[in-house]
Amino acid sequence: MDTKSQVAASALRMIADGNTVGFGAGSNVAAVIELLSGRIAQGLKMQVVTSSFKTRLLCQQKGIPLMDIGLVERLDLYFDGCDQFDAQLNALKSGGGIHTCEKLLASMAETFVLLGDESKRVPHFTGQFPVVVDVLPEALPFVLTSVKSLGMAIRPEIRMSAQKDGAVLTDHGNVLVDLWLDAFPDPVELHQALKSITGVVDTSLFIGLARKALIASRGGVEVVQRKD
Repeated sequence: MDTKSQVAASALRMIADGNTVGFGAGSNVAAVIELLSGRIAQGLKMQVVTSSFKTRLLCQQKGIPLMDIGLVERLDLYFDGCDQFDAQLNALKSGGGIHTCEKLLASMAETFVLLGDESKRVPHFTGQFPVVVDVLPEALPFVLTSVKSLGMAIRPEIRMSAQKDGAVLTDHGNVLVDLWLDAFPDPVELHQALKSITGVVDTSLFIGLARKALIASRGGVEVVQRKD
């Protein structure tokens, strides 16, 4: 069994009959969906929501019924991947650009579980990946100026589309700005500073949300629990 399948099997064992479960995006989540479809076919009763278009399509292909996020008040579990996570299980996401919706599901969950392998675990965020901010289009010039004035050596770059002449927009019509840092500051302070800028909807730093991480390695799956 490969590492993704091992993580998926461990995640599946956390899901109980009657649970309401959320899923983010990525290959580890896709592996869970693959196994979950078999459990549902065998009679597992549960409700599923997702923040990801690709995950939604996969659920539909596998015959897994989905609920609209707006009809759900809480989740028992939320599973998602990340680019990096630190010793406190703070997570950094950058690629998908759906972090605001992902963070909503993570906040709704009784238990938010990170899925990944050893390469995702770092003592401190490294700056290899950008912090992404979800920005109201009308506020873009103000936000760019405000970010530069924070004094943290941040290089903001509007995320541009490879398919059209223009910026990448979120499902809600907002602009994504990638913030590159040579030296990564305290993630809590950075998140708070960015969130305090009017026009920033949210950041891709998930601070204090994850309670567990399922980490695949050659020796199996390690369960990492956040120390409160």
